[in-house]
Amino acid sequence: MQLEPGKDAQPARGVTGTSSGGHGFPAWLRVAVAAAAVGGAVAATLSRWPGDEASVALQGACLLAAAVAAIGGRGARRQVRPRRRALVGGLLLLMLAGALRLAAQRVLPPPDQTAFEEIQMGGAAYRFLGNGTLPLQFRFTTLTAAGGLAVGGNDLASLRAPFKLAGLLVLLFLLLTLRRLKVSWPVTALVVVVAATLRWFVIAAGCADEMFAPMLWVGATMWLLVGAQGDGQPSLAAAGVLGILSGVLMYEHPAYLPVVALAGGWLVWRAAVGQVRRGASARAWAAPAIFLAVLLTTACPLLSDLVHQRFDSAVFEPFRRHAAGRVVWWAEGSMPRAWHYLVALGGGPVRGDEGLAVAGTPALPPPFGALLLAAGLAGFWVGRRPPLRGMLATAVGGILIASAVAANINVARLSGLLLMLLVPFGCVVDDVLGWVARRVPSPERTGGVGRVFRVGAAGTLAVALVAFNVASIRTLVDDPRGRAMYTEDEYAVSVFITRTAQPGQTVVLWTPDASHGWAPAEQTEMIWLLHPKRLRIVGVTSLPAADTLAPGTLVVAGVQRRALTENEFGVLERLAEVSGSRDTLTSAMNLAGARSVAGFCVRCP
Repeated sequence: MQLEPGKDAQPARGVTGTSSGGHGFPAWLRVAVAAAAVGGAVAATLSRWPGDEASVALQGACLLAAAVAAIGGRGARRQVRPRRRALVGGLLLLMLAGALRLAAQRVLPPPDQTAFEEIQMGGAAYRFLGNGTLPLQFRFTTLTAAGGLAVGGNDLASLRAPFKLAGLLVLLFLLLTLRRLKVSWPVTALVVVVAATLRWFVIAAGCADEMFAPMLWVGATMWLLVGAQGDGQPSLAAAGVLGILSGVLMYEHPAYLPVVALAGGWLVWRAAVGQVRRGASARAWAAPAIFLAVLLTTACPLLSDLVHQRFDSAVFEPFRRHAAGRVVWWAEGSMPRAWHYLVALGGGPVRGDEGLAVAGTPALPPPFGALLLAAGLAGFWVGRRPPLRGMLATAVGGILIASAVAANINVARLSGLLLMLLVPFGCVVDDVLGWVARRVPSPERTGGVGRVFRVGAAGTLAVALVAFNVASIRTLVDDPRGRAMYTEDEYAVSVFITRTAQPGQTVVLWTPDASHGWAPAEQTEMIWLLHPKRLRIVGVTSLPAADTLAPGTLVVAGVQRRALTENEFGVLERLAEVSGSRDTLTSAMNLAGARSVAGFCVRCP
């Protein structure tokens, strides 16, 4: 890890930055290896394509081919040894940021209630573990969730565990990216601790949600992109890894596709206008070629589905869903939506999002949002560190595309762009503090007063912004409307059943709100909680007579996003009384404090 280069180190020649020459394989041979890997993966995929889903073995073959192409781009490296003091400082900073993040996640997202899409993600992960079914959409998010269930068991904490770990790795990549850009330690610490406590990121890193999971790949992409600066060309190995990361993002939420464009566009820019040695122009294009080859290899099953299914493929599914009822895909009112996104990033009120903010309240603390927006605007003029302007342009483009395509306003789709904006934010703040520090009168030629000013200013700003972040978390938790956003009563009902029922027990589930009875455990998205107990669930829209209930049957009443009415609970209570099971009647509250589920066991001991 490059935390702080030595005095004689070349910042452009870090772990991922190297000249196009060296003792590695010739550029043409590396491109040939990549082309052969792509050809093999494409041939295997097209000949064995099973339809909407691809086998794990086939996806593994594509990833292996992509790794071969990336390794084939290995060239000579100039290793920069980190200073021991920098390593210790970085580890201490990560420990502090990690402790703050984990402490905040004890509050948000609620540990006993699923957030948006977590129920579906748990079901997809459980089915993959059971029969190897791996949908094309959200493929690597599903694998991440499956890892949590495989290691920890079928509960919400296990489902979320790998995503919390990924959130901590995002902080690591953010730290490394800022240090590669020569951002001072005080400002790096400021950005990392603010990101660790920001309510948006606390929730995003604590949920098994495909909207947030790709942030890890964004963090890794930023770190690799800033690895080659100055006169050096990006190493082919770095270009290959960027291709794998971009290929992974192709399967995930479409809001992250601008990051893919940034990675490829930056490599093309470096090859086209970077300073290339005379006679080495052809070698300069090897990095974009490797990137494209590895990207196509990693995303080969998805692209094959596009060839076979055309406009019905998984690639266009999100666009079809948002374009429902419209003649054209370009949504009307895109400019007002873009303005809404900018206001949200600036700390202004939002119209309401799943779990991030209540309608009419900000998703970001206003002081931080104002600083973030101001730094982003200033970065276009003062951002001299490459590729800061590229990141800012990508953020603007991502906002415009999201506002033009999506039919609803959900600022959560800007999560990857928000993470990316933290890099220019840190650079601009560091430049401003450095400019002021150099002009602080100092009696010594060493500039000690200026350094003290920079540390003090960064520390004061960090304490203030973290305080605003903590207040923002408490505000959402204390707001009944905020708690209600996490009230997924399907989860509350399922948890009640799994905690109450015995393995193999028959469950009669009455759902007054549903026009049809509850689906069997094998069909519902809550399969990851219900199915392991092998329960026989009988969904009904009205309670059966007492004489039709066999002894040992668990009878449950559950509703969605509300409380059982007195009449509904009275009907269940009378049935328990008639069946001689009044003493087993219990109920449970959802996160909003409503009694949404109750049940009893028929003549159970």
